[in-house]
Amino acid sequence: MESNTINQHFLSQAEQRLNSFNPSARLRNQKLFSYDVLSHDDGTLANPKSVSISRNLSDLDLYSFNVLDKTVRLNFESEFGRYESDISNATEALLCKVSNGDTDCSAELQKVFILKFLNSIRNPYSYKNTLSFLGSYVTYHPTEPKLKAVYDSIENSNKPHLSAICERYGFTPQEYVNWLKAIYLLLFVRDQHGVNILEALARSFYENQNAYIYVIISTYTKGQAVLLSDRGYNQFDDSGSSINYEFNLNSNAHIAYYFADITKALPLEHPLHGNERVQELFRTLPKEINVSLVNDDEEILSAYNSRTIMQSANKVFCKSGDLIENGL
Repeated sequence: MESNTINQHFLSQAEQRLNSFNPSARLRNQKLFSYDVLSHDDGTLANPKSVSISRNLSDLDLYSFNVLDKTVRLNFESEFGRYESDISNATEALLCKVSNGDTDCSAELQKVFILKFLNSIRNPYSYKNTLSFLGSYVTYHPTEPKLKAVYDSIENSNKPHLSAICERYGFTPQEYVNWLKAIYLLLFVRDQHGVNILEALARSFYENQNAYIYVIISTYTKGQAVLLSDRGYNQFDDSGSSINYEFNLNSNAHIAYYFADITKALPLEHPLHGNERVQELFRTLPKEINVSLVNDDEEILSAYNSRTIMQSANKVFCKSGDLIENGL
């Protein structure tokens, strides 16, 4: 886990580049437009600024849990990189398949979902959600001695950046430590098959026998703006009957994952609510992911962009510098 990386991205450069307005430029010169959100309620945005992807959505030593000297620290960059390295290819493969009418894209859907799910957990603007979702994990510890030694060191190791990070994102010192511990457990603790907790959690959404899985991929061909938020994800159903996430795929597409719990999906007044025979029948059906491709649906895009602005922390990003002129 030793690394020389000090500037650490919480939304990978690879994903941001998929939204760049100059994708043909050298990597270090690629940029996108940044909009400050002036009002989450009515979607008011400030005038855009051109920002460098290499320094955007990142912070100094954000994931460093032990700074050994001026150049070397212990952090999670190598593990993050393992998931980030193929995101461009996975996104392209997914969009290519669905655009050709191929719905056999479970592998691509799950690969994209795991990285995007990791983004939701490692985003400092969403640490409260992460600790609420994974808080019980930090009451446990790895049983393997080497992993436990690293885990235990997270509490009291050298973190000269701690005060600055806490002030910037609102952590208490203990919340920041617990957040780092939760990420460590997700990435490094593995079962007998070599599957870590992150991947096991993501798989559990798909393998839950009570889950109806629906994925909507929306693409655009007329130069419309598809926003990316500083949180990296949206949620679109707060009924409590589903796990749902919505993500930017690139400058021309976004995706929604919907895992509906059949034991909760029907309203109380529905005659089949809680019907055990119906639920048991559903569990016997072959498990499948229901995928829909929607193209150039302006209503869906407007709803997605509105949620992206409303649920962002401070900023949204895209390839377009004329959102305000076009009345977004």
